[in-house]
Amino acid sequence: MDICVGQGFTEKAPCLYRSMICFILQGSKRVAINDNLLSYDSEHYLISALDLPLIGQILDAEDGQPYVAVSLVLDPALLALLAASMPAVREREQKGIGITINPMSAPLRDTLLRLLSLLDTPDDIPILAPMVERELLYRLLQGPQGRLLRQ
Repeated sequence: MDICVGQGFTEKAPCLYRSMICFILQGSKRVAINDNLLSYDSEHYLISALDLPLIGQILDAEDGQPYVAVSLVLDPALLALLAASMPAVREREQKGIGITINPMSAPLRDTLLRLLSLLDTPDDIPILAPMVERELLYRLLQGPQGRLLRQ
């Protein structure tokens, strides 16, 4: 898990988004892939199912507060293990670019907050973090981006 803190608006900058999930805790960001512009904030999260070159830009952080984001690199083996243990899901075919923005659900937010709260109790991290990460991935597989993550 990586935590990124920045101050206010930034210029557009090229970056490589690995296969990961990004949550913004404070502020907002825009990413561009080819001609597609995607914006997200604390009410939305980004999933990149592939390693993708993007252009990123921090748009704002409220009232001078820093931009704060958390990213978690996706473990394909763990995703496959979880997906195999879940009931089969019939989803309609979706065309996409390997990256998506989705609204944050209450259960997903709660799971993320539990994962972050482990930073306050470092001794708990080796035991509890893998369990909470599995729950986080499970919730993502259940969500609207489940098909993208299963590919």
